[in-house]
Amino acid sequence: MPHFHEVTALCAIPACCEALYLFCGTSRRRDAPPLLFPNCSLDCIVTHQFHNGFKIDLKDQKIHYVFDGFLDVLLSLLAHRDYYTYLHSLRVAELSRRIGIQLQLRKDEVLALEHGGLIHDIGKLSIPDDVLLKPGRFSIHDRHIMNSHALIGADLFKNKGIDTRLIDMVLQHHERLDGSGYPQGREADSISFYARIIAVADVYEALIARRPYKSNRSHENALEILLLDVQNGKLDKSIVKALTAVTERWNPLTIEGNSYTESLAQLEDFRHSCYFREPLSQFYSYRYLFSFENDYQSPLNATPYVLFALCFRNLKTLNRQKGYLETDNVLCTIGEQLQDRISEIVQANMPPENPVLLFLKKGADYIIYNQLDPQRCQCLEKIINESISEARSIWGVECECRQRLFNAGEPFKAALDVLFT
Repeated sequence: MPHFHEVTALCAIPACCEALYLFCGTSRRRDAPPLLFPNCSLDCIVTHQFHNGFKIDLKDQKIHYVFDGFLDVLLSLLAHRDYYTYLHSLRVAELSRRIGIQLQLRKDEVLALEHGGLIHDIGKLSIPDDVLLKPGRFSIHDRHIMNSHALIGADLFKNKGIDTRLIDMVLQHHERLDGSGYPQGREADSISFYARIIAVADVYEALIARRPYKSNRSHENALEILLLDVQNGKLDKSIVKALTAVTERWNPLTIEGNSYTESLAQLEDFRHSCYFREPLSQFYSYRYLFSFENDYQSPLNATPYVLFALCFRNLKTLNRQKGYLETDNVLCTIGEQLQDRISEIVQANMPPENPVLLFLKKGADYIIYNQLDPQRCQCLEKIINESISEARSIWGVECECRQRLFNAGEPFKAALDVLFT
C-alpha cells in the first residue's frame, strides 16, 4: 500500500552534500541514479535562487529528483491543513501512475504523473477555512475563491526549476476539453495530456470517496458519470478507458495516509467546529449538528440522545423595555453563565469517556445536545432550571426548558421540529 514517504522527490533541486539528506530526514530510493551537481552551493538550495538558465527537467534521465524530505514536509503540511485533501492527493497520485502505466507511457512520464498527483491540490493550503470547510453549496464568491487554488498552486512552483509538466498538472487539472473548466477555460489540445490524466483521476476519487458533507458513489456509478463527461466532450475517452481497466480489480480507497495522529484528529475536529462558531462569541450554531449526519462514524450517530432547549418567551416585551442591544447582551450573559456552569459541574464531575455534550444556539434560544446518560441528564436539568430562576429574578426574562429523548441515528432536523413545535 503506497504512502507518500515511499515516492521519490517531486522537485529537482541538486544536492550539494550527503548532509542535506540528514537535514531532510530521509533517503533516496535504492535504485536511484547517481546525484549530479555535487558542488552546488547550499545557498542555492535554501533560498531557491538558481543560476541563470538553470532548470531541472524530468525528461533528463541523468538527473535524480532528490529531497524526499521536502515532499514529506509538503504533504505533511497538507495533511495538517486538510486531511481529506491529503488522502485525495495520495490516491490521485497512485491512480495517475497506474493510468500512465496502462497507457504505456515512459518511466519519466509515469514518475511525473505520480508527482503531479501528489501536488495537484497543494494550492488549497491557501484557501480560507470558511470556504475549504464549508458544508453545502458554494456561493459565487466561495466558488471563485476555491477555483483559485489551481493558480495559487502553479504559482508556488513557477520559476523554481520544476519540470513544466508538473506545473501544468497543478494549473490545468480542472480544465475540460470543451472549454468549460477553470482557471483559464482551455480547450482540447491546449490542455496538457498529463493534466487530462490527473483530471480523470481527480474526478473519480472525489466521486467514490466519502466526505463529511457528502455520501460516496459506487465504482459503477462513478464510471457512468465519467463516461457521461466523455460523451459531453469534457474528459478524454482514452484516459477514462485506462482508468476503467486500472480500477477493475483495484480500489484506490485502500490507500491510507500514515500520519493521522491523535493530535491531528483533535486539530481537525477543532477546525471543523470553528466553522460553526458564531463570530465574537463562544456559541456554536445549531447547524453544527447537521454536519455529523453524513459521518456514520461520528459518536453523535452511535447512541440515543437527549436535546434540551432553553426557550425565551417575552423577547418582544424586553426589546421594548430595554432595547434590542441590551436584551441581546442579557441573553448572551444567560447563555455564557449557563455554559460555564455546565462546563464546571457536568464536565468536571464526569469521566472523559462519557458521552459527547454540545452547547448550541438557534436564534435567541439555546440547545444542549447530550448523548443519553441519565446521571448527566439529571444534572443538566437542574442547572437549566436554576438558570431559568435567575433569569426571571435578575432580568425579568421568562423562559422555559424543553427536553426530548431521540433514538440513535434519528435525523436532527426531525428532532428539532419535535423540540420546537
